[in-house]
Amino acid sequence: MTKARNGLIKNLPYLCPVGVIALGLVIIVGCGTSLQYVRNSTISYASRRTPSEVKIFYSEPKLQYESLGIINWDYYQPGWRAPSITDILPQLRKKVSEEGGDAIIIRKQEIPPLTERNLRVIAEVIRYKVQGIKKPKK
Repeated sequence: MTKARNGLIKNLPYLCPVGVIALGLVIIVGCGTSLQYVRNSTISYASRRTPSEVKIFYSEPKLQYESLGIINWDYYQPGWRAPSITDILPQLRKKVSEEGGDAIIIRKQEIPPLTERNLRVIAEVIRYKVQGIKKPKK
């Protein structure tokens, strides 16, 4: 056997726990939350609402609006309880505000069985159409 191989075999008891920890971290990171935002156009809007002012709709609002983009979020809730939409509303409101939206329409939410801790949400970021406000230039 070569010297390098002898050293590897000799240090195997010390390397094995490191490998298990690394694998565990990869699995945990892979199961984390994944928020993806896709803009509908190349136009970016400045924020005009604070996160607390962002409205949440579960059906079509009566006001005229422009669709800014879609949020697709696979959310993982650590612990023993299944997640709900209320667990992620603060983060959703923050994202909508950052993208210049006024509100969000929750288009789909897959609520998991009691044994799972994952939640998938698909939502549309919208901006109200207001007369007298011009669209920003590209």
